[in-house]
Amino acid sequence: MKESFSSPRGKIPNSPIDQFVKAGEGVYTDELLEEAHKHTSDNHHEVQGSQRSRRMFCGNWYDSSKPSLYESDYAVICNVCSVDAIIGDKSGYPIDDMRFVARFTRYYWNGYSYLEKDTKNKPAPRIIEVD
Repeated sequence: MKESFSSPRGKIPNSPIDQFVKAGEGVYTDELLEEAHKHTSDNHHEVQGSQRSRRMFCGNWYDSSKPSLYESDYAVICNVCSVDAIIGDKSGYPIDDMRFVARFTRYYWNGYSYLEKDTKNKPAPRIIEVD
């Protein structure tokens, strides 16, 4: 029987990031992930001051030198997945280590991210404006 993990949609067998999650378990602790998560908000200046930044929900790289339509004074929001979980290399976290990225993604979204399998069946993110 193949391993699977829980997600809001049930069991998903053989996620493409499983190997990285397992490899990072002894390296990147929950406490470290929680500290890194603090760099995903109120991070505009840190991301803009970084040479490279990682979109933690979808795994893509964010070009810090180019302005984004989704920037505010407080956070940078990914123009691919609309999630404000971007960490710059200026933070000091190992954003080029896929073990770190996979552990972070699994820890915060439990299988429901663009890094996991079967993204074509996930609902598209929406921006909801509130008065």
